Amino acid sequence: MNQNLLLHASARAEAWLRDRALPFWLDRGIDPFGMAWEEMSFDGAPRETGYRRTLVQFRQVYVFAHAAHVGWCPPHRGADLFFATCARARHRDGGFVHRLSPAGDILDATRDAYDQAFALLAAGWIFRLTGDTRALDAAHETLDFMQRDMAHPHGGFVEALPPRTPRRQNPHMHLFEALLVLFEVSGNVAFIDAARRIISLFATRFVTPGGALLEYFSDGWAPVETRGSLIVEPGHHFEWVWLLHEFERLTGEDQGQAIASLMDFGLKGVDAEGLAIDEMEAQGHWLVSSRKLWAQTVMLKALIVLAARGDKASEWRIPALLDAIFERFMVPGEAALWFEAIAADGEPLRARMPTTTLYHLMLSFMELRRFAAASRQ
Repeated sequence: MNQNLLLHASARAEAWLRDRALPFWLDRGIDPFGMAWEEMSFDGAPRETGYRRTLVQFRQVYVFAHAAHVGWCPPHRGADLFFATCARARHRDGGFVHRLSPAGDILDATRDAYDQAFALLAAGWIFRLTGDTRALDAAHETLDFMQRDMAHPHGGFVEALPPRTPRRQNPHMHLFEALLVLFEVSGNVAFIDAARRIISLFATRFVTPGGALLEYFSDGWAPVETRGSLIVEPGHHFEWVWLLHEFERLTGEDQGQAIASLMDFGLKGVDAEGLAIDEMEAQGHWLVSSRKLWAQTVMLKALIVLAARGDKASEWRIPALLDAIFERFMVPGEAALWFEAIAADGEPLRARMPTTTLYHLMLSFMELRRFAAASRQ
């Protein structure tokens, strides 16, 4: 492809992150108690929800830490948020609670596997950024808690304490992501060993022989129908493509066949504009044709993976997808805001502007920046 197209796309994404998103979220994204806001209004003012999820705090830690890693914000911003959240949200019996009040009091002491995964991801990035061993200690304590109290006899982890069903692949996917980061920054084989157990679940439980990545399961990992169908989300296919590529990069263990199978199935859920729809069923038929922003960002990462593996068609699609993200999802104006989704008819959905999606934007745009730099060299 024309190298200038890729470099222009990367420069556009970088400029939005560095010059618009980070100044905005560093200035307005933290509440008077030092915690990350849950949501913004479309006028750029924080929207008070009455609670603070630990998931949001730890995702914003990642954003600030990654930004600081490349010199775009002070290192203490992510570290301060990380250690404050650890102090406020730690459960007395291990792990982190689900929700806090704005002042930091515990509102919901449920320990959700999804929340623990992002606590681990945040810990890995703070250790990478600062070398502060307290972050690595927090990661070990959290993983030890999960392996002691949340491990399931049929493999993987319970959804939460107290347990609930259906079980999902999604928390395990993000736990896998966090374990890869922790292994990379620490070299501790305990993290990659735990990651290997999750990739075994992926291969034997989560994905069908036809490449469909199932979302919901019974207590014993039998697939469970939702609304009369076995649900799959194209976005999660693309997210696993990137994660399997990362696992291969760190271990040297070939994941090419699984990557190709996931990508082929995920692309069945891409519309004529090149955008990923929300849901299909396991035979590939579309169920929900609205399109969420996060799914486009993880498709961007998957296209980068395939381009890095030599697929020129995927490389050509990268600039077009980035253009679509900006044109269809970004809110016009000075504030760095976005529409969380667009409806099947193409209209932006304005119900919420959640903070959590900045994690996806940061990660995908930084992957584009890295790929473009490698291509230029």
